[in-house]
This record gives sequence, structure tokens and C-alpha cells, in this order.
Amino acid sequence: MRTNKVFIPEVFFTNDCLTGEDVVKSTRVLGDLDGVFQDKEAYGKMNKEQVVYHVSSYLPVLENTPGGLFMGITTLYPGKVGQEYFMTKGHFHSNSDRAEFYWGVEG
Repeated sequence: MRTNKVFIPEVFFTNDCLTGEDVVKSTRVLGDLDGVFQDKEAYGKMNKEQVVYHVSSYLPVLENTPGGLFMGITTLYPGKVGQEYFMTKGHFHSNSDRAEFYWGVEG
């Protein structure tokens, strides 16, 4: 006999971010992105407290757990440094065989 169970999600996607008990949120300002943009002169003249992006992440397992899946949502704000649009600072994965996908949802 099959029993039906109700699955209560631990993480929710609401208002352009993840919410839930174990969701980690961070904000990056322009000052966090030193060395990312080519135009150092333009960067030097800008307000380093300007918000560039927000990230909300759900990391249910330790990094490098085989088969582990992280989820995250990044909200990137409009703006430019010189001729370059705002971007995330990026990161490296300690294991090169780990995949990462990004989808543009809006904008």
C-alpha cells in the first residue's frame, strides 16, 4: 500500500530572493569589486557604497559533497563603471568538475 506524504519545502522563492531558515544572504557594494573593472579611473571616482548586487543562497550540504546541489538567486542592479556594465565578482570552484548554471529571469 502506498502512503502519501506532504513535502514541506525548507526554502521558498519569494520577492526575487530565497527565504527560509538556512538561507544565506549577502550584499556586494562597489567597494567589494576592486580590481574587477578595467577602467580604474572611472572606478576610483564612484561611490564605493553603491549596491551592485544581492545574493540569497541555500547550501544544504557541505561544499564538495558529491552530488550536492546549491541554489542561489542573484539580483544584479543596473549601472556601469566606465563602459562596463555592473557584474558579479565571480568565484572559483575548488573542484573543477562542479557545474554552475545561470538564467536571466528578468531585465
